[in-house]
Parts: sequence; C-alpha cells; structure tokens
Amino acid sequence: CLAELATGMEKNPTIGMCASKMLFQEEQKTINSAGISVDRAGIAWDRRGGEPEDDDRTEQPEEIFGPCAGAALYRRKMLEEIGFFDEDFFAYMEDVDLAWRAQLAGWRCLYVPTARVYHAHSATAGEGSPFKNQLKGRNKLWTIAKNYPWPHWLCYLPAILFYDLAAVVYSLVVRRDFNPLRGRLEALGGL
Repeated sequence: CLAELATGMEKNPTIGMCASKMLFQEEQKTINSAGISVDRAGIAWDRRGGEPEDDDRTEQPEEIFGPCAGAALYRRKMLEEIGFFDEDFFAYMEDVDLAWRAQLAGWRCLYVPTARVYHAHSATAGEGSPFKNQLKGRNKLWTIAKNYPWPHWLCYLPAILFYDLAAVVYSLVVRRDFNPLRGRLEALGGL
C-alpha cells in the first residue's frame, strides 16, 4: 500500500496527499473509504463508502478532495507549509480540516485505488458512541469555521444552517442522542 501511494505522489510535485482504497476489515469486499468528499454545505463523507470493491486493474487514479487519515500519505513539504493535524480536534474530521487547508493552499490529492488496506472502522471510540458523536458535532463546526471560503458563505450559509439544524433535530428526536448538540455547543464556545 505504501509503495503504491508513494508511486502516486511521485507523479506530480503538486500532489500533497494520496488516498488509499480502504476496505472494511470485517467485510473485505466492501469499500469503507476511497478518500474524502465535501459538498457545498460543508458536509464531509467517505467517498464510495459501502460500495462493493471494483477490480483494481480497471479503476484509475483520480484527483479527489482529500484522503481519509486512516491510511494516507502526506508530502512533507506540504505539511511544513500548512501544518499538521489540528491538535484541538483530537479525533474525527481532523483529516477533513487538513485536506481543506491543503486545497486552499493549492495542494492536490490523488486517490490511488491499487493502494489497498483493511480498516477496523470506528475502532477508536466505537460507531455511534457518545464520545464520537460529540467530537464529530464539535469538529464539523470548527472545520467549516476554519476553512469554508468567505465569498461562498453568503450563498451557502442557509444550506449549511438548514442541514446542521436538521442533523441536530434528528439526533435529538429520533436517536435520543444529545451528544451532537453538546459537541456543537462546545464548538461555539471554542470559536
């Protein structure tokens, strides 16, 4: 995997990040992440998460937003220029923040489908754990506040607010989980 990522990075000096194809450890024919995507509402997700694995011989490398830090390669020169993971995040979305800062500085990311790893998804805190939900709620707001381009705020702020409010209401009403709200309140206090 590391050799494939390094080969991808060597292709162009403006590539500051390379993303691997991460397959679920428990479901090895299912993609966990093929890098990170971010939409106009500032929502980040794992590209192709949950899709069946393709044949590596037909899938081509492509430029994407950023890598999932579970299995990524970062160019030292890029990190020296923009800094590393924001320690305030601790866990979750720190890779989105780093990729966003890199993109804003002109660095590019290459997805390398032949760089394959098996990932124990949510091994840090457990899927759906209160700790994870609180950190994701906090770090989502911090990521948008730090990185979302100001000219676009005027156009997309209603969509950002609508989605975030809907996500909090869903967590409170359907899942009876107050941790995403706690995380967002912590984020506002930490801005």
